[in-house]
Amino acid sequence: MGKTFIFNKERRGFYERMFRGINFLNFMIIELKKFGLTLTSRDDGREALAAFKPSLNNVSEHETIEIHFSGVNTFSPSWGDEFITPLFQIFGERLILVDMNNLSVQATINLLERIHKIKFNVA
Repeated sequence: MGKTFIFNKERRGFYERMFRGINFLNFMIIELKKFGLTLTSRDDGREALAAFKPSLNNVSEHETIEIHFSGVNTFSPSWGDEFITPLFQIFGERLILVDMNNLSVQATINLLERIHKIKFNVA
């Protein structure tokens, strides 16, 4: 279900650095605000992933997944652990986190990285 986009120079440069010169022009965008502006419950995070997972069936091995946090007011470790951590386990370095200006998003991502000993790619 990927879409082809024309990158601005900054975004193209990020992908070229991240993927060692390989141009990945197909990617999926997940706008978390579509799941709500306050993402706090572990159960809600699990339900959101279950509802969204069928959309991931057609993602190719060369497609990146961008998770956009713009518009999200509150983002808890519980919700993030149920939604973002499994996506990282599936897609690894192809999962890119975008628009992480909110302090609760930053704190949650930092906590998940420490707990799981992983490092998310942030654009």
